[in-house]
Amino acid sequence: MTAKSRCGFLVLGVVFAARAAGAHIEPIDPSSCTFDPIVVDAPALALWAAAVPARAIDALEITYDTGASAATFEAGSVPARAFGGSGIAGTLAFPATFEMQMQASGDLAAESIPLAFTVDGVAANVRTTLTTGLAAAGDVIVEGAPLTGRGWFTLVGVVGSGTLPPPLGGAPTIIRLTCQATPAPDLDQFADPTLSRALSGIITRRAVHLRAVLEPGRSQSPDFAGTPAIVRLTAAETTIASVHLPTGLAPRGRRAFVGRSADPPATVVVRRAHRGMYVLALRVRGATMPSEAGAITVQMTYQVGGLLSRVSRLLRATGGGRAFMCCEP
Repeated sequence: MTAKSRCGFLVLGVVFAARAAGAHIEPIDPSSCTFDPIVVDAPALALWAAAVPARAIDALEITYDTGASAATFEAGSVPARAFGGSGIAGTLAFPATFEMQMQASGDLAAESIPLAFTVDGVAANVRTTLTTGLAAAGDVIVEGAPLTGRGWFTLVGVVGSGTLPPPLGGAPTIIRLTCQATPAPDLDQFADPTLSRALSGIITRRAVHLRAVLEPGRSQSPDFAGTPAIVRLTAAETTIASVHLPTGLAPRGRRAFVGRSADPPATVVVRRAHRGMYVLALRVRGATMPSEAGAITVQMTYQVGGLLSRVSRLLRATGGGRAFMCCEP
């Protein structure tokens, strides 16, 4: 190859690299988003309510900062939404502005977002985590849904007992907010998500033994001992098992982190593997078995060490449907 040819290839390489870099940092147009439905639910108290149908004035604006991997929700002109249902009535208002971290997976999360409630005429200002992942308080665990290519997503939060006015104050209260971001943002420009794969193990009525391989994104630094751990196992509409460890996972030696719960009796273990990867093992005594026969697609959603991810796998029935398994536990 001549010097001139080498120079030509070098120039082309620089041009293509510049185009790729430029495409990756292109600004994203703001989105409009109207939360509808909005659901307020206290399952332990058999209380449930939904907000009145949305109007044009209820639309928020979402702006995006790809450099910070953040989405800012602008709700300054959005009025409080009335809600009503079985045994409760009130209103819910959002802060004028709140920012959420955003990943290329479409997941959004923010802690301590202020919400203004009235319940049966009594006002209360509360703070809660909103996320498309897992939220928990006490024995209540709820899961949202990440932003899809069409812009749909669901944020969830749980307000702890004793925080809201009666009759809601006696138990954790779940908040679900669903909307469609229009236009949908280009997710590729946000932070790398945690990658999960190789879900394997066995599920029976007596116990769950599963494990998965985790690979944090390049900018993620897991803190297993300093952040709560939540794991939820589902198949279709059935919650097979769930674990909430508010104090996180305790170090065990140089390579492992372990957390245990008494109700349900469960153990979550994360071990360092190689090349920045980890292995998560879930052991739970007892499980709610799905009604499907033959095979089920199981999804494990987890938040451990500040990492949020999901992994699913087809598990086949064995023993006449008494167990579902794939590979080695």
